[in-house]
Amino acid sequence: MSKNSTAIVAVETIDSALSEPASPDQLLVEARAVLDRHRATMTAYRGGLPAERQAAKEIRSEDRAEVRSIHMSGIGRRIDLIALLRQRDQQGRPVWTVADPKESVGRYNGIISGDGILHVGYHEVETGRPTGGGKTFDPSPLPPLPQEARDLATDPWIRRRASWVGVLYQPQTWREVHPDPAIVVEWKSRPGEYYCLAVWGGDRAVIEEFVH
Repeated sequence: MSKNSTAIVAVETIDSALSEPASPDQLLVEARAVLDRHRATMTAYRGGLPAERQAAKEIRSEDRAEVRSIHMSGIGRRIDLIALLRQRDQQGRPVWTVADPKESVGRYNGIISGDGILHVGYHEVETGRPTGGGKTFDPSPLPPLPQEARDLATDPWIRRRASWVGVLYQPQTWREVHPDPAIVVEWKSRPGEYYCLAVWGGDRAVIEEFVH
């Protein structure tokens, strides 16, 4: 994936059916505002004393992180992952889970503990909703991925910049109704936000309403 990419990568779906991400122009305006502020700040600190140079160094690091965060917000499309993960069936079992396809499902991958914490590739995502009876939810293996989705899930550029990469799917029903699986990530520079990089399958509305 190009580091300049700013759009969702759609797999076997209609790209226009998903709401548009922030435009490159919009992201560029936001980044330029940070850079303009940064230049003014660095000008003010120029020739400063040791404590001022220390402050300038910290501000430089913060501004770089902000520009990086703005850029990553344009890679994929925001998805309300927590709303999906909080859904339960009549038995109180989670309807959705997320598993890192590079790890076996089970134990620390795809499991949702009784207190509602999702474990995806040894990372934790708090859903805020316990499972039925407080039982640990041990999901079935995930559905097959199109090659394009496999490429995204293993892409080194994505892996370096993501806290985790996972497949969002319905473990109890995907064999019967074929709902949309998706590739989702949490970017390191945007903790607590979740981005959909690809979605495929025949019932795209299942996920579309949570993508914004």
